[in-house]
Amino acid sequence: MKTLADYIEQYGFDGWKSGPLAQHPIVMMLRDEIANPGSTSLASLDRSSLEIAVKVLKNNPEDGHTLSSGSLPFISLTINYSNIEPYKFDGNMVPYRAHMDTNLKKHGSITYVRGEKDNPFTQHTDTISNTGVVVKDVAISTNFDALKVCYNGALSSVALGSDLFATNKVVTSKEILQNMLELVLQYGIDTPEHMKSAFGSWAYADGVVDAAIQQEAKLPLYSQLNDPASDAIIKGYLAYFGRPADTAGLQYWVDATNRTGGDATAMINNFGNSAEYRSMYGNSTSMEVVNSLYQHLFNRDAEKGGLEFWSHHLETGALTLADLAFSVVNAAQGSDSKAIVEKVAASRVFTGNLDTQREVDLYSNNQSALNARKWLSLFSENDFRNSKLLNVTVDVINKLQGDVEPILIGQGFDPLYY
Repeated sequence: MKTLADYIEQYGFDGWKSGPLAQHPIVMMLRDEIANPGSTSLASLDRSSLEIAVKVLKNNPEDGHTLSSGSLPFISLTINYSNIEPYKFDGNMVPYRAHMDTNLKKHGSITYVRGEKDNPFTQHTDTISNTGVVVKDVAISTNFDALKVCYNGALSSVALGSDLFATNKVVTSKEILQNMLELVLQYGIDTPEHMKSAFGSWAYADGVVDAAIQQEAKLPLYSQLNDPASDAIIKGYLAYFGRPADTAGLQYWVDATNRTGGDATAMINNFGNSAEYRSMYGNSTSMEVVNSLYQHLFNRDAEKGGLEFWSHHLETGALTLADLAFSVVNAAQGSDSKAIVEKVAASRVFTGNLDTQREVDLYSNNQSALNARKWLSLFSENDFRNSKLLNVTVDVINKLQGDVEPILIGQGFDPLYY
């Protein structure tokens, strides 16, 4: 079975080896797979999808780098250049081509984007490595353009007074319709009022519109996020659990802190009595607890001197874990201090985005806590990386009961400690 590396070796990364009529390796790989099924690593992809890609190729023969279909479900094939080593181009094509060929044979991959059959607005990304290894769903996200197309098609069905099945082949069940309506409300494509007037009298949608609106109705803003005590509570959640606060927990501990004179340290000491703390640290040594705290706060293990110093104070009772956590936070400098600032800011964004009952319900158990921990663990002093993570906050929240790693990996991240 021929791989991407084989085609780059034969044709060059952009087809430069094939002469004036350059044949891009993706194009040649696709043609070979259609002619001889199973002969290339594209064989792992859906056959009908490949046939759609061939139609795109026939309509756009000059475009071999990215083959995209605007039809539903959306499909695209492209070479991923993100992992290759940088090269300073000086105008000389010979070393540049050699560099690109060598790097793509070692590190290049094929990216395949597809929509679900009945939900094309949910977009999946698969990758095929240079050696033919397939990784499914490295990213799952919402395709806003496809979502708008599907939604406008459903609106047209209503306007025509026709049966849904006859006029919209995408939306084929009440479950799919409700999922689409929730996404439309979530991303502000339409208002609840207009949606209700458009769908409310439609027999097929009976109950679906109300259910979607109820799930996506915005909850009142959490005043606790702006309370002076919230900063300490958020840092406590970060140090102890490595995750953003849930809305109920933030509200409870901020209110409790204010009722007892503003001593957040006393409140955070109670975190050690929680089931979550026991499940994470129940059989851990003092050194393991201190090291976990460093990982949560700084994305690194504790240095030997700090590990021994803080562990000793924890074991002797000179410091509670809450005292220790705030001492470490307050002593942080340089990149460590910046990492804490960014993680606290990200935690505020996360908790603030839990603004519908559906999202609050999603963040309610050990699985969701683990997924939130994976997301927050990747924030650092690097502003560019952090902005990429903030951009997928809503997608991460929507997958809290599943697996957020495909979303994170799709953004170029590898979850650290979890």
